[in-house]
Amino acid sequence: IDMIYRILAVVFLVVLVAAQNFGDPSFGGNFIPCGFVCTRNAAFTTVMDGVNSRVSCSDFDGDDISDRCSSCCQSYALWGGLPSAAASGFPSSDGSDCVCCASNTNCAGGGGGPIATADTDSTDDN
Repeated sequence: IDMIYRILAVVFLVVLVAAQNFGDPSFGGNFIPCGFVCTRNAAFTTVMDGVNSRVSCSDFDGDDISDRCSSCCQSYALWGGLPSAAASGFPSSDGSDCVCCASNTNCAGGGGGPIATADTDSTDDN
């Protein structure tokens, strides 16, 4: 009976450790919502110089946010499993935040739809 308690304790610890990883968005899967979405809170985790770091596209430490907003949003898309061309960014109207927009068409069931393209010929030639 002592062996059963040991096995249960090991199983409990394994489940506990595994469950802690599921709360972290960097643990597998794509956490950018389906469809075309915009957010002021785009953030992702990455390893920089050997250190696990959190990057927020709106955290700019006094620099001009427009200098890195778009490239940060493209990195956010890459982190989410999308091509960098699926995202873009621009400063908010008051310049205090970076607004990232992404088109996520990698959802089950075909969610989101195609990435919108500009229609350059809107006249009917018939």
